[in-house]
Amino acid sequence: MPQEGSGLASDLSIEVDERYDHERHGHVEATGIWQGVTSVDRVHNTGEEQTIVIRYSLLTTDDRRGPPNLVDTIDGFLDAIEASD
Repeated sequence: MPQEGSGLASDLSIEVDERYDHERHGHVEATGIWQGVTSVDRVHNTGEEQTIVIRYSLLTTDDRRGPPNLVDTIDGFLDAIEASD
């Protein structure tokens, strides 16, 4: 997982096409990052213009990207990958 500095969530760098260990979903791959989203299914607090949303896919046992695409706020995603360490 890309990481800088002290390893705190605020220090993590999330990049599209990078793979991460997610607390609930296991191995995932970031597939998109958006800011200023007003509505997305299954994401909390998306009404704020500054909200950053991460789309990611589960990785199969043979390390290929599989469905479905999942979404979360940057804070939720960072918390989930930080908790899996």
